[in-house]
Amino acid sequence: MRDFQRTDDRVDAIVLDAVTPGENGASLARHAKDLGLPVVMISGSNDEISFAAEQGLQLLRKPFQAEELYRALDTALSSGEFGQRSA
Repeated sequence: MRDFQRTDDRVDAIVLDAVTPGENGASLARHAKDLGLPVVMISGSNDEISFAAEQGLQLLRKPFQAEELYRALDTALSSGEFGQRSA
């Protein structure tokens, strides 16, 4: 993610697999929060699902349907807030 920030491309939201090789998903989510970016986390890990719930993050449990991802991104983008969960 840090390399991407060095480009001129605009980032509207992040879809983040909570278990990311080489980097902790929670630290990436916190970094996105510092940048003010909406985040949708995805995971099948019970620990990560608990983390997302504790942090108020929107999380899609794997496996999920494309329509669920579209709704989650719509919620994240329309809220303008980091990790907004749908009510």
